[in-house]
Amino acid sequence: MGYVLTKLAARPTHKGTTVPDRIISMSDCLTTFLPGVWMNESCGYSEEERRRRADFFGLDAGRLATVSARSDAALDSGSLIWPSVFASVSDAASFVAQLDDEIDGLWLLGLGADEATRAMLLREFTAPYVHPLVEVVDLLRTGTKVESGGEILGWEILGVDVTGQFHSWLCNDLDDAVLAELGTGPGRFGLIETEPAAVQAMKFIEREDVPREDVPWFVGAISRYPLQSSR
Repeated sequence: MGYVLTKLAARPTHKGTTVPDRIISMSDCLTTFLPGVWMNESCGYSEEERRRRADFFGLDAGRLATVSARSDAALDSGSLIWPSVFASVSDAASFVAQLDDEIDGLWLLGLGADEATRAMLLREFTAPYVHPLVEVVDLLRTGTKVESGGEILGWEILGVDVTGQFHSWLCNDLDDAVLAELGTGPGRFGLIETEPAAVQAMKFIEREDVPREDVPWFVGAISRYPLQSSR
């Protein structure tokens, strides 16, 4: 489905110890991506929030400007899909290789899903939205399986809205309810450790009596790919 660059994020402050200290996610509510919509001054992020997210990657103003320029070039070339999704592992790796300075702790993650999920998302989002999501739909049409060579870290229950932004079961605070009902809690990096457990948890989340954001939900497989430093 696509590839993103991020780092291990701290557990949200309101979460208890059932969530690991360090997590990964495909939700911008829980982590920060590079490039990201936060880099665009016109997208409503405060200067303080933009600074916080830049600090997450160790970027001062000069390095942030360089990354923004590389991001614009990647968008123009089609290797980057607004705002954060790379079309392939090689596109993401090439972006990193072109940065002037190495960013410590950067992870390349892939998001995969099954064919039923692909069909569901295409049904939900083929309406003519004037929105960045239409580009993600174009990527969906090519398939949702990720490239070989990655290590599956776990599964995340995700919802996607009409802006193309992902929401997680963790940022919806559904993990406590799932743990109480099914005995399934966040494992390594805050992910669910097996696909059957994730599917069972998603079915519970989709019940009418479970409060959640009113968006299509699915189970995504999160894989990590090696990033070879050229320096």
